[in-house]
Amino acid sequence: RLQLHEEQLLPVPNLDVATSAPVLFKQAAQKVLPHVAPTAVETEAIADICQSVAGLPLAIELAAGWLRHMPCTAVATELHHSLALLTSSLRNVPERHRSMTAVFDHSWALLTPPQRQLLARLAIFHGGFTLPAAQAIARADWADVIILLEQSLVRHEEGRYTLHPLLRQ
Repeated sequence: RLQLHEEQLLPVPNLDVATSAPVLFKQAAQKVLPHVAPTAVETEAIADICQSVAGLPLAIELAAGWLRHMPCTAVATELHHSLALLTSSLRNVPERHRSMTAVFDHSWALLTPPQRQLLARLAIFHGGFTLPAAQAIARADWADVIILLEQSLVRHEEGRYTLHPLLRQ
């Protein structure tokens, strides 16, 4: 958010991992391998990749970029071990978007030390959390959670607060 009176918010959810995320992956893959035609095993690996990154569009595009160097199955396997694979060497991409680590580092740098500590404490909640749970376990207050919501580091979904799985990791 820019915190301007004139702005209008448009929440952008993650892509659906079963439908639109694999489509984006295949489109991104065709940029590096124009004639890519995934086999049944590769289609399963694509589904695994999309699930691993929880439908995050930038992560999907970064993962697909690796197909010029390794098969889908290897990309999926590597993502289970490390986020380091989610990088790009493209020169016309802003530095903060060249890797998922750079995205998270940029967002982290915008936080104050107490906000950083709270975000780290909230990462213990694997299935999301309620405000009372965050208050009791992570010593959060409403204002702290709102700041993280405003920074798009925490999302409010169906009465619970969540961190994106890549961010939590």
